[in-house]
Amino acid sequence: MSFEKEEPQSQPSVTESGSIVNDWDADEERKLIRKVDFYVLPLLLIAFFFLCLDRSNISNALTDHFITDLGITTAQATLGNQLQQAGIIIFELPANILLARVRAHRWLVFQMLAWGCIATFQCFIQNRAQYYATRFLLGVVEGGFIPGAMYLLSEFYPRSVVSTRFAIFYYGNYIASGTSTLIAAGLLTLDGIRGWSGWRWLFLVDGAMTLTFSLVLLVLLPGSPPDTRPVHKSFNLFSPREGHLLQTLQLSSPSPSSSSPSPSLLKALTTPTPYLHFTINLLSLLPAGGLVLFGPTILESLSFHRTTANALIAVGYFTALPLALGLSIFASRTHLTSLACLLSYSWCLVFVGLFYHFYTTTTPHTSPWTLYALFTLIVAGMLIAQPVNNAWCSRNARNERERSVGLALCVIGSNLGGAFGAEDV
Repeated sequence: MSFEKEEPQSQPSVTESGSIVNDWDADEERKLIRKVDFYVLPLLLIAFFFLCLDRSNISNALTDHFITDLGITTAQATLGNQLQQAGIIIFELPANILLARVRAHRWLVFQMLAWGCIATFQCFIQNRAQYYATRFLLGVVEGGFIPGAMYLLSEFYPRSVVSTRFAIFYYGNYIASGTSTLIAAGLLTLDGIRGWSGWRWLFLVDGAMTLTFSLVLLVLLPGSPPDTRPVHKSFNLFSPREGHLLQTLQLSSPSPSSSSPSPSLLKALTTPTPYLHFTINLLSLLPAGGLVLFGPTILESLSFHRTTANALIAVGYFTALPLALGLSIFASRTHLTSLACLLSYSWCLVFVGLFYHFYTTTTPHTSPWTLYALFTLIVAGMLIAQPVNNAWCSRNARNERERSVGLALCVIGSNLGGAFGAEDV
């Protein structure tokens, strides 16, 4: 770490033919990637964790007195969640345009501070209008964070390893979805303390944790290579040599038409390939929307107590951790990314079919624990294709603009799928 004035970063050396000169060895590359693994990746993974925590805790609030306290119906609670999805979708592309202009690390820090404030102040809402307003604003300030974080990650890793890093980045989603139910199970027991319902304590504590970590991100999150200093520019955890090497590794990674100049936004938006990845995420997240929002409520309908339901749903998300990493490693080593996505969808279809069969035809004779086991396997498999598809989109991008737009469209597809899926419940 250096607190001295930053030295000018050297530019990658190129030959007369335009190829990058390899001025490093495999050991130096391995150590540098490991440093990124233990410095940059955990920061963004934890930030993603808090993003998902503040998005998904509404499902836990619905098992408390949330609906009766606000005087709303289940359909109106669903509409509030869809307004949040709408805010994310509307602001996804504009956020990525701003990200490119102000630099990714600055924009991501600002976003986390903004959504942390709104998430915290949800604890004070009193009626339907305030619920709608806070959920929509939460979506607006969260829009663009996931593709922005993936874009920043892709600036630090060669394309050969970015797929597994995206899968690990998505651990933030799975861990948040799992631990949010455990956190909620504890916080909802505060119901009645100081005259507050348990769901108000849930929003207050989750939001306060987000605000606290946003300050950590402000201090530590590095900029894209070669200038890897954080926002405040007081120090740099990467040396000038490491910044140079990170940039060189990125430029030397093979990609389709990697020499293509950065196109206009309109040209990037009219490139057909990102829309295929958009469609993959849209279709894969359709069944997940209702499960994410009403998962604890579904388990309550299987005769589990509210607190037990909130805790039990965590198992499915933790089961997704090895499945997601295994699927990503399979896609990276075999280059059969489309098959990896199909395996994920097949997993879900099989266990959804079994759950539907036992739930609708033999419920009186089927143990709630059998139905819970099937439900857990559905939850474990419903989200694991996302990081594989997003990494696929990133690798196929011919330039930074196309990568940024493509990742934004992938996340828009995910949110549209989640919103439409919740409507079908």
